[in-house]
Amino acid sequence: MDTKSATVLRESRFAPRRKRQLPAAIYFDGVSTGVRCTIIDVSTTGARIKLQKGWDATLRNTGGNAKRARLIDLAEKVTYECHVVRTTAEELGLRFAAPPILPSAPVLRLSK
Repeated sequence: MDTKSATVLRESRFAPRRKRQLPAAIYFDGVSTGVRCTIIDVSTTGARIKLQKGWDATLRNTGGNAKRARLIDLAEKVTYECHVVRTTAEELGLRFAAPPILPSAPVLRLSK
């Protein structure tokens, strides 16, 4: 094979993606029901998830906000606050808005 015609794809992002196949659920702002999904790849700054066709029916039926969401990695029990930055019929691109919430992190409650 001619080396000039061979294309080598390199990850040039600040935060390289890691391929995954992790079960997850995403909860959109204003919607109490989560949508099952799969985390396809993840980096320190965001993730790409795959959803079933018709996933957005939940948003249309409830008036939820598709710009902000909470992604829960069901395998690791880690929660990510996210901004939706890319949408297709079956995938979402997410940018993490805050550090992940680990399962062992205490929940602080304010007293009245």
